[in-house]
Amino acid sequence: MVKIALCSPREEELRLLRQVFRAAVARESEEDAACESCHTPAELEEQLSQADRVDVVCLDVTVQGAVGTAERLRLRHGQALLVLTADNTISPLQYIRPTILAAALLLRPLEEKAAAETAEQVLLALRQRQDEGAAFVFNVSGETMRLPYGEILYFESREKRVFVRTRNREYGFYDTLEHLEQSLPEEFQRCHKSYIVHLTCLRGVNLSKSTLSLVDDIQLPVSRTYKPAMKAWKAGNK
Repeated sequence: MVKIALCSPREEELRLLRQVFRAAVARESEEDAACESCHTPAELEEQLSQADRVDVVCLDVTVQGAVGTAERLRLRHGQALLVLTADNTISPLQYIRPTILAAALLLRPLEEKAAAETAEQVLLALRQRQDEGAAFVFNVSGETMRLPYGEILYFESREKRVFVRTRNREYGFYDTLEHLEQSLPEEFQRCHKSYIVHLTCLRGVNLSKSTLSLVDDIQLPVSRTYKPAMKAWKAGNK
């Protein structure tokens, strides 16, 4: 499932964007497209605050507050591809910046051909990223799921299953931490018999209390076996 979020105060533009992205997804893959739309940046942030991931975000940056929204979305959904809609009422200096990193730009008035070409290019970039292995692929109840590695906080083994945790939810699937240790990228580290942590999410290591501090005040245990690895990480990130 390709998850797409659209934000514009103009209903006609939303209809056009829904049309071209759904068509592009249908042409490029066998997956379905889930398109959610809203009219204000505040609504977009509220909508995505409960989302575990989003693949593509289309945002009209001419609306007041939209640039700040784009920057916050980049922090929370670092793997999302941002497509910005703009016109001559806003300077490019406002939205072409490293804190946003837009994947594409649509200039108003939107034309169907240009919008369709942009949608295809964005979907192609998304496919290339997935093919390069930038996402964790697993199966939940017969459905193949993809989670960008950047959105994963940790893996936990419990109840004879493995649970992968993001900021907003968790998914359970059948596997073992021993197998995941061999297949995950090097930024994932075993810290306990029941946990593998994403090192980029670490905010602190307290070896005397045998705990790790992650984003959102999440605490994970560290067992004696894995303290040397955590000590080495701490020494290298002072």
